[in-house]
Amino acid sequence: MDSLACVDYSGDRHTDAIIKEAAPSAQLKTVNIRASSGDWFIFNPDKGRGKQSKMSALLSVGGGHQHHRACDAVIVVLKDGVLRTVFIELKSGSPRAGDYVKQFQSTRQFAKYLLGLLDEFHEIRFQQEERFILLHTTKTKKILLDKKPTYQGGNKSFSKDPKNPHKELVNDGVTIYLKQLLV
Repeated sequence: MDSLACVDYSGDRHTDAIIKEAAPSAQLKTVNIRASSGDWFIFNPDKGRGKQSKMSALLSVGGGHQHHRACDAVIVVLKDGVLRTVFIELKSGSPRAGDYVKQFQSTRQFAKYLLGLLDEFHEIRFQQEERFILLHTTKTKKILLDKKPTYQGGNKSFSKDPKNPHKELVNDGVTIYLKQLLV
């Protein structure tokens, strides 16, 4: 966590987090994550990108490379000796694989790089689990309900494949409990 310039929330200081979509035209602008205190943090790979990349030149914008992509948030949780990494992408409307697969793959490789640094220089290794979750809205601007609901999922097995993430239809402003993403 200390080696990232884009950590927005952590379990030692927060119980609520907001994942935001930066695109002004997005229908799905925010997703709220509710968690108890604990050994977790959320970083925003998009925040660490740009022409003058703050997080890593590996994620700088431009150059036409597939690895110059990032998903909207990565939640990292250490629980029962297992490091769980949840990659989240927000999309408005009907998402197409070309819109998110490279983002998941690139961010996954960046996370592997970080874990490789821990192993190489500090001999710290984790048993790991990965999850890829695509949260999206409907095609139309019509809202699903006339309120900001709490996500009711969590009884599902989430995808471990960046090319085939678990897809969930949500409203803008939805609240999701972190424990639901760790099932």
